[in-house]
Amino acid sequence: MDKEFTGARYFLNIPAEVAHDPRIKRDKAILLFGEIYSMLNVTGAFYMSNKEMAKRLRCKTVKPVKEALNELESLDYIKREIIKDEKTGAVIGRKITSTWKPQMTEVTKGRIQEEPNPSYDDNHPLVTTRTEGGVSEEPQIEHINRTINRTTNKYNPADAEHPIPYEEIVDYLNLKTDANYKPTAKPTQRLIRARWNEGYRLDDFKKVVDNKAFEWQGDSKMWKYMRPTTLFGSKFDDYLNANNLDKSRKKPTTGGYEELLNGKKIQDIPDDELPF
Repeated sequence: MDKEFTGARYFLNIPAEVAHDPRIKRDKAILLFGEIYSMLNVTGAFYMSNKEMAKRLRCKTVKPVKEALNELESLDYIKREIIKDEKTGAVIGRKITSTWKPQMTEVTKGRIQEEPNPSYDDNHPLVTTRTEGGVSEEPQIEHINRTINRTTNKYNPADAEHPIPYEEIVDYLNLKTDANYKPTAKPTQRLIRARWNEGYRLDDFKKVVDNKAFEWQGDSKMWKYMRPTTLFGSKFDDYLNANNLDKSRKKPTTGGYEELLNGKKIQDIPDDELPF
């Protein structure tokens, strides 16, 4: 029999969705899920008995462990299955599968692909199916863990629910200034994404462009600041509320404002000439 898994040594992998689930009434259930999930993502082949889990959770008896397992199963975070010997029918172990799946592990063009979750047996090693060459056909825990870690930083819920219209935002600015800023420029995208993640949307970006164009179109000194680094930076909210352009006021609706700069394009002005 394989050596018993004694638990994570440094950190428990407790997903935020589980930790903040208001349906979970027992704190021990959250910690227990952390032990289970950490086991799946680190070893996959070791086991932990109820007695050992009680010890890890500082419980005097195994009763709190059983109650926590019942709660997790009732909320569909785990599933328990009795494993019997095919020949004798004798109970040889209990298999616990994590039925909870990370919501985002691989994002491709705004669509989410979920990786399959592996399972482990808390009294016996992971039940696997092997080929004649000895290669497991079950999902590899280490690979899944790497995939989650690699893709988590790439995912942003706002991007999935509301794709950021970089091109439309930059095109609108170009229309108003007759400039040629690229919507694919990384610095520009970072600024737009930062504001987008703060809750601003397309109409807000357009309003900022309109507000500052209305304010600066007669000032050649200020007009050179009609650029992404200025408009979409930390003063975005101030610019958004700078003017109340109502229907009685004429919004700037055409390009060609660069003529105020005597033919010098806005994007040709070095950033170090800007005060902010």
